[in-house]
Amino acid sequence: LGVCSCSFVERIALKVVGRPGDDVIFPLSTSSIGSQFNVSYVYTKLVPTQPVSACSRISNANDVQNGIAFVIRGFVTKASFAQAAGAVAFISYDYQNNSARILNMLPDESSTKVWIPCAFMQGSHAQHLLELMELDNKTYLDVDFPVDRTGALIILDKYSPMRLR
Repeated sequence: LGVCSCSFVERIALKVVGRPGDDVIFPLSTSSIGSQFNVSYVYTKLVPTQPVSACSRISNANDVQNGIAFVIRGFVTKASFAQAAGAVAFISYDYQNNSARILNMLPDESSTKVWIPCAFMQGSHAQHLLELMELDNKTYLDVDFPVDRTGALIILDKYSPMRLR
């Protein structure tokens, strides 16, 4: 897990790292729930939650802790379960595998506070990530997040990423 300060942005992406060949970049939309993106995570685990819907306590919290929770479409309740499991960020994706739509994650009427940054991914991109995990026979992918559309970390000029593992 690497951490560095970064400026707030509305257009972000996720970069899969540590695989043979070129890094793969996936666009995301930011959310109206959670905190602003003020930290970049370098070589951090993207972990699908169990259950994948995260509608209840996350059973693979040890895997999710200090990683990015990857959850099938959801909002405040699901983000709060990811936060409780120790996730440093939350990425929700559309349940339609071929979907190219972008949704804005909005707060609900609950009093639940989400303190981790949240983003949304198209279903087609999520399906590609899940296929990469299956291809590599892994339960996670190493990623840099957030990055810009070229894959560069979104950071303030004076900071350089640190790698903690």
